[in-house]
Amino acid sequence: MSMFLSLAFAATVALASTTQRAPITADIVAAFERGDYAGASQAASAAAERCTAAPLPAPDHCLDLLNAAATLAGRAGDNAASERHARRALAVADAATPAGHPDRATARNNLALALSNLGRSDEAEPLYRAALALYEAALPPGHSLIAGALSNLAGALLDVGRDAEAEPLFRRALAMTEAAAGPTHPTVAVILNNLAASLEAQGRTAEAEPLLRRSLTIRTVALPSGHPEIAVATANLAGNLQARGLNAEAATLYRQALAMQEAALPAGHPAIATGAANLAATLRALGRFAEAEPLYRRALDIRERALPSGHRDIASAYEGLAAVLSDQHRIAEAEPFYRRVVALREAALPPGHPDRALALANLGANLQAQGRLTDAEPLLRAALAIQEKTFRPTHPARAATIGNLAVVLHGQGKSGEAEALFRRALALREAALGESHPLVATSAANLAGNLMGQGKRAEAITLFRRAWRLSSVWPDAAHPDRILANWSLAEALVRDQPASPEARTLLRAAGDGIRNRVSAHPGFDAAASAELRRYAPVFRAQVQSAWTLSTR
Repeated sequence: MSMFLSLAFAATVALASTTQRAPITADIVAAFERGDYAGASQAASAAAERCTAAPLPAPDHCLDLLNAAATLAGRAGDNAASERHARRALAVADAATPAGHPDRATARNNLALALSNLGRSDEAEPLYRAALALYEAALPPGHSLIAGALSNLAGALLDVGRDAEAEPLFRRALAMTEAAAGPTHPTVAVILNNLAASLEAQGRTAEAEPLLRRSLTIRTVALPSGHPEIAVATANLAGNLQARGLNAEAATLYRQALAMQEAALPAGHPAIATGAANLAATLRALGRFAEAEPLYRRALDIRERALPSGHRDIASAYEGLAAVLSDQHRIAEAEPFYRRVVALREAALPPGHPDRALALANLGANLQAQGRLTDAEPLLRAALAIQEKTFRPTHPARAATIGNLAVVLHGQGKSGEAEALFRRALALREAALGESHPLVATSAANLAGNLMGQGKRAEAITLFRRAWRLSSVWPDAAHPDRILANWSLAEALVRDQPASPEARTLLRAAGDGIRNRVSAHPGFDAAASAELRRYAPVFRAQVQSAWTLSTR
């Protein structure tokens, strides 16, 4: 999913004051324009402190510097400093300007930006609304500050899961900005990104891709090479490709984005954590779990140091780490991280928020994987109840929860009830992702396993074959989904025909993939040993198949 980008207002509007204000100096502007946010923030903060420490020729003399310090601290990742400067600016604006003045709107917008970056979107929304109302009353229709306020308010709604409400606000902001500044203005790129994020949150990823490509093109032309905003645009396009199953292309773009962020930003900047987590997620999808885990741990470490306790991005980092541990079958090790995510999201979000549903669903899936089916079922049902209220009927997240609930019911011997859910999950994924997406293969294989257990072998084998064909999207034979597809179809064939040459070929391909996975480990370490043990039934089946064929 795309990263939302706020439109930060570093200074007040031109008609702000009849007095001469302290200027935002050329060194601050130059550092900002080349993407040196840390340098720009440090210079702006120092200038604001010097200004407020000196005798003031007018009450609002330092207002522009305080606003600049607030927004630049946010760009540099120091959100606590951003809030501090923004509150000082708001106090000055309210004391020194008349009621209804645009400076009051700007100060409220900048404080809202800081609160949004701190994960306090519930506090930010009323400030964004107040800023928008003040701008609309004081400025001519279509003014750039009105467009920016619309975009930022939409972003606050997006943060709390109100995606459908955010979309029309982004569209209004985009139309205003294109009319006023032209279709290639850098602000257009920001709003295109944010509109794409709202579409992706609604599961409309194909609609979002051209917006993200246009945003990247605008930034690449307008900004110097390696600029952090080019990295953000690159990463957002990668996220869209990943969501549509194009993981190899996404990984290449994520690596490019992370390299740009590491070169342009200080080592502990939260954006680097986001870049590391994004790349890790794509490596996970490619089955490269050992490479993904240290990236997730790096993201968590940066976020815990840079962000306030309870921030939503810390919860996301725990979630990613738990997922990659689960991928490596370290299920019990992952459980406390999933529980931490649930606690963080329950503390930070309203009861019906979709992110709370995701946390419950992930914990439920973890417990299911540990065989604790009675513990898992209520969590998955609670998650699904939220998702059915907040997501459109074909949203991919609903399919995942329904599929996991079906696995639980199947494990409890409720095969008929599980079959209906497996079919529903498959249909949802086909509608949302297209018939050739790798997750469709997962749903097809799950339904096939259920049908095989009920003795419906013909349909089961058809579905296993479909999953096997779809698994070829992974070019690496060592990908876990390709191994599983070979293994599952082979087992299904052997049940009908113990001496099956095709099954032997499939098992041999699965075994080759397993050996490749094990050989990728540095030495024959504990992780390699554990992986080999997990796949031991494949090698037993391979030997049994060869023996049966030789004696028929």
